[in-house]
Amino acid sequence: TVKLTVLCDNPAFLIRLVKEQIQKRLNNFTQKELPNKVFTLLIVGYLCKIKQSNKVHKGCVYSVVGINILSQREFHDFHTFFAAKNKSTTYKVFQDLIDRGIGKVAVVVSDNFSGINDAIETAFPYTRHQLCYLRLMRNCKKYLSKPDNQGFVKELQSIKLATGQQFGALCSKYQHSYKSFIANISSKKDYYLIFLNFNEQIGKFIYATNAVISNL
Repeated sequence: TVKLTVLCDNPAFLIRLVKEQIQKRLNNFTQKELPNKVFTLLIVGYLCKIKQSNKVHKGCVYSVVGINILSQREFHDFHTFFAAKNKSTTYKVFQDLIDRGIGKVAVVVSDNFSGINDAIETAFPYTRHQLCYLRLMRNCKKYLSKPDNQGFVKELQSIKLATGQQFGALCSKYQHSYKSFIANISSKKDYYLIFLNFNEQIGKFIYATNAVISNL
């Protein structure tokens, strides 16, 4: 009771105490040793605005979730940068993971943002890269008409249980109407379909980055 009264009578002290506890927990989290082998790393970068010294800056927050061979998920890391998503910031995230113990990664799953391929090849040269298939389906509505979007996404759903050949046929079907969009995703076909190289039980964990969101 006495301690609570003292804290309530001194809000500045209470705020400082809370900040110190948060900082201590944060330091423990960001310095925690990580496993040497990780089956999958899911990485997402969120564009945002960050206030610092009474000024608002454009920034990016990266979140990373690891999945081991037993399909167990663990939130590994997050980083904030006053910069866009690019090779430099992404590589810094990967380097921190390496410094904390991660050495081998089978698959990195990410959204399609600038520099991600180069960052993966530099940090984990023997790692496969899966672009988020779910994000691809969601982005279709930005580039396709409503009727075409419904048909395109429906076929993308069926490809999840089929083969990569159907992806090529689907792109050919729509390439004359949406040349730029189809050319872009066709050039990244192999990155979108990495999950088809695994059985369905494994593929469902690596075809999209939505596991990151469920861990936040």
